[in-house]
Amino acid sequence: MTDPCACRPLVPPRRGRGRRRTGAALLAAAAWSAAPAAAQGFRDFELSPFSGHLRLTAEYWDESQENAFRKRDETERTVREELMLRTRGFYYHPKLVEFDLRGVIGLEQSDIDVSDGIPTRSINTSNLGFDLRALFFKDNAYSADLYAFRNETRTRQSFFNTTEADVWEAGANLHAKEWWLPTRLHVDHHEYRGRGLDTYRESRDTVQMEGRRQENEAQYQYSLKFDDVELGTGTTQAYHSFDAFASMTRLLGDDQRDRWHNNVRLREQDGSVSSSNFGATSSYAKYWSDSLSSNHSAQLSRTSTSGADTDTLSASSGLTHQLYESLTSSLTARTSTTEIDQGGLDLYGALAQVNYRKKTPIGRLNLRGSYDFYIQDQDALGGLVAVGGEPHDYQPGLPILLQNPFVVHSTVVVFDDTGLRLEQGDDYVLVLEGDFTRVDIPVTSDIAPADTFTVDYAYTPVPAERFRNDAQTYDLSLAVFEYADLSLGYGTVDQELLSGFETGTLQDSRRTRAGARVYPFGATLGAEYENYDAEISPLERSRAFASYQRPLSARIFWRIAASTFRTRFKEFVQRERGTNASTSLNARISPRLLVELRAEYRAIKYRTDEGDGMLLEGSLRRKFRSVEMTITARYSDEQFELADDRRIASLILSLTRSF
Repeated sequence: MTDPCACRPLVPPRRGRGRRRTGAALLAAAAWSAAPAAAQGFRDFELSPFSGHLRLTAEYWDESQENAFRKRDETERTVREELMLRTRGFYYHPKLVEFDLRGVIGLEQSDIDVSDGIPTRSINTSNLGFDLRALFFKDNAYSADLYAFRNETRTRQSFFNTTEADVWEAGANLHAKEWWLPTRLHVDHHEYRGRGLDTYRESRDTVQMEGRRQENEAQYQYSLKFDDVELGTGTTQAYHSFDAFASMTRLLGDDQRDRWHNNVRLREQDGSVSSSNFGATSSYAKYWSDSLSSNHSAQLSRTSTSGADTDTLSASSGLTHQLYESLTSSLTARTSTTEIDQGGLDLYGALAQVNYRKKTPIGRLNLRGSYDFYIQDQDALGGLVAVGGEPHDYQPGLPILLQNPFVVHSTVVVFDDTGLRLEQGDDYVLVLEGDFTRVDIPVTSDIAPADTFTVDYAYTPVPAERFRNDAQTYDLSLAVFEYADLSLGYGTVDQELLSGFETGTLQDSRRTRAGARVYPFGATLGAEYENYDAEISPLERSRAFASYQRPLSARIFWRIAASTFRTRFKEFVQRERGTNASTSLNARISPRLLVELRAEYRAIKYRTDEGDGMLLEGSLRRKFRSVEMTITARYSDEQFELADDRRIASLILSLTRSF
């Protein structure tokens, strides 16, 4: 090899300058020789520059709560600091491992003043959290991703104490992408630890394996899941559960429109409450022609809870025919049988439906009608169950319902708080309300408001009865182009007790509905009416509403809305009504300045109380080069005759510096 320096004259260098040049040459050579290693090292491990934000938040809350007995004022001042850092990178090559790491360091200080004689409290808390994600071999047949995160939550609710908790979770996912049934194995550990007034605790370990395969003519899916859970507030409860699921769907026929679907599921749980559930379903949809199709299905299930078993077998078969392009009709027959220990329930019937759609000269017309008929046979389960000393409080205007359904009224005995037996008719009245029994207190009663009384009675878990059910529904809707929408509806339910125990569930009802919406000049005006006549809870309800939204300019958007409703409960000759009105304005003054304003007023009258309230809220968001400022102010005031009056005023200032 030719020496590149052989052609150069050998001139003796000067002593000092030569040493300096020699040293510089050695440093340059060392740097040159180290450069490939450094470059290779950079390719082995790459870390993006840190990004994140620094956020400072100040909050001020002033609240008052008042009723006929006391008044409470509370103010809270909070300062919060938060530093979030984030970085991304990979090791050796992105296909080997990629990672994303976020870290949060936060401090919070709150001063709380309460007018009820409670001394001023100062609360200092920290918020330390992280979020780590790592992905291995992402383009390989086998890949894995790991994750772990932790954060401290703080929830502030008006008129309730602030709750805090530590939440953290860690887990992994393993993927086998090229198996015949591509599979994912998921392992996870989750913990929730409440602090302060939040006493809730939860610990959950999960192992799950699931897979799915999609082919041109078939789809296969399965899942296996194990859970180990501990939770509670004071007393810890624990249980273990297992869940298995598998399904198969096949597309059949020359055009693959026919579908055969099967699935099976098993779930078992042991612990404080042991239960087991099994279910299997098979369905088949067949297209005989472009206008005729059929659907058939069968279901089998078994449920076991604390030793009580329930077995159900049901089947249905339906035929759908499209007579014209706009007219479709269907007929479905169904049956089911249920065995519940010593009793059972049999049901069989049919459902007919008609749907007519037509485009008319004035818009789109849609007519729907259905007729549902079935017979139900129900056997009693065992004998009567006795209940003794069930307590209730008498609050005028609030209904009093016994806790169990199907109560035998002849067994009801009511006692006052001294143990004295009361007289039915003078002191209380029993009224059926669905499957349950309501206790009404007349004006002649010795039970005074706020008194406590107890009830002894007997009930049957499921009574023996046989009844026939007829239900009809008719709906009409008309869309008049883009100008209006009209709708009408009528439905009936006719039930007849053929034999057995009268529970109060059988009824004849009529429901009529009507509604209309019009859209003049971009606004929406509407009204709805409903009349429900029945033996149980008949009512009449009406509602009207209006809204209008308009862009005042390219950057300013305004919306206004109002609504009112009236409800008349025919059985109790009582009424409820309410009115609500709101308006909002969104203005983007510039690409960096956004202003939002909102106002709302509402007035409502319940059957037992009435009141009104108002809300004013505004926010401003301003972006500078690297700093974002947000200011939110809110004021609300609610006044009621019986419930607590509440007032809230708050101001929140937040500064965020991103980098």
